[in-house]
Amino acid sequence: MLLAMNPKSKRIALGVAFSLVILGYALLLWRGPWWIDGAHLRSKNLEPADGVVITGFRTMLVALGAGAVAALGLSYTHKGHKQTEKLFEHTRDRDREQAELVREGQVTDRYVEAIKLLSEKGTTKRLGGIYALERIMKDSEKDHMTVVEVLAAFIREHTPLRASHRKAKGSSPKSGFNGVKPGGAVQAALTVLGRRPIRPEKNRIDLRNSDLRGADLSSAYLVRFNFSGSDLRGADLSASHLHGVNLRDTRLDGACFVESLLDGCFLDGAQGSDVNFNCAILREAGFGEANLSTVDFSGADLWASKWVGSVINGANFESADLRFSVLINTVFGGATFKGACFSLAQVAGSEYPECEFQGADLRGAIVVAGDLSGANGVEPKLFEQAIIGSEVKLPEVLSGDPLIIERLQAYKEVKAFPILRMGAEVPQCCLDDLNHDAGLIPSIPDESERDSLVSEIMDSWTQG
Repeated sequence: MLLAMNPKSKRIALGVAFSLVILGYALLLWRGPWWIDGAHLRSKNLEPADGVVITGFRTMLVALGAGAVAALGLSYTHKGHKQTEKLFEHTRDRDREQAELVREGQVTDRYVEAIKLLSEKGTTKRLGGIYALERIMKDSEKDHMTVVEVLAAFIREHTPLRASHRKAKGSSPKSGFNGVKPGGAVQAALTVLGRRPIRPEKNRIDLRNSDLRGADLSSAYLVRFNFSGSDLRGADLSASHLHGVNLRDTRLDGACFVESLLDGCFLDGAQGSDVNFNCAILREAGFGEANLSTVDFSGADLWASKWVGSVINGANFESADLRFSVLINTVFGGATFKGACFSLAQVAGSEYPECEFQGADLRGAIVVAGDLSGANGVEPKLFEQAIIGSEVKLPEVLSGDPLIIERLQAYKEVKAFPILRMGAEVPQCCLDDLNHDAGLIPSIPDESERDSLVSEIMDSWTQG
């Protein structure tokens, strides 16, 4: 009922109620002893015993009144404290919003000044703009993607790929980058992008069709980069993180990818000679219709990589891991496979003229078709645990070998070829001490898990 009253009526009602309480309390002090114990108290000519009872009762009422007053005081104090706390919270939120607005204004001013510097002609001013944008990117997560796209656009604008730099598909790759390097401002922008804070990024970083010859991208974080159609001749990408990067139709002559993480990257249509992938991780990488020569894949992890319609001449695959790879209609002219592992690799229609297979491991390899007649080191023991299809061309001297006949028969008995089933997707980064969602990649078995997986499949693949 009080809640429905207007403030003035509510104050009057509370005043009347408070007056009645005071009046009632006074009456209790005055007449209370007789109301409570009137049968034993005299109204006149009081005795000492009567005084003790009356005094005790009134003392009790005074104590109760003092307690009630104290409780009311505490309640009022608590209510006042709550109001003060709410006021403080409101003030703090308002100050926080004001500080955020001020900070946003400062970031906007810094961004505008950085863009002005970036648009200047002098290299020094451009460098100032690039590093100012880097500071904004680190300080403001909200502006991270904006700064990345601005720097990428700056690089594309200043490194257009000329028509004379493009190679017709299928032509023989040549070096010819002649020590060309990006300008100072472009290299600085590339460096800043390569060391940007590791955060979730929705869009790929667009560096398509860019002339990045001789660029230094070593030890860089290049996840989500798109280099499709770019010229990377002579570029240094060693020890970089290139998970899932798009390198389709790129020029790679003399490029260095030593110890880089390139798992799941796309190298379809890539061309180049003297490319160095030594000890690089190229798990599940795609090499569709690539044209590469004198490439160093020694010690590279090429687990489950895919080679379709490519021309790979003079490559060094020494000690490379090609387990579960797919090699279809690819020419490996003059390649060295010494110590390379082909367990459960699936080969169909590929050619190996003048290749060296001495010391290669073909246990469990599934050679459906292909031409091995011109390869070196092709001996019966090489296929001791391999599966060979009838359309495989082997050296004439092996045609009647009992072991080869046995392996040809084993091919007919295989009821189902193994399919590599990848694990759930998990976050991975090149830096072990960071935990982030930079990119999701299929979990790759480690060395012991790979051996177990190969053995398990080889033991069961004839069981249907």
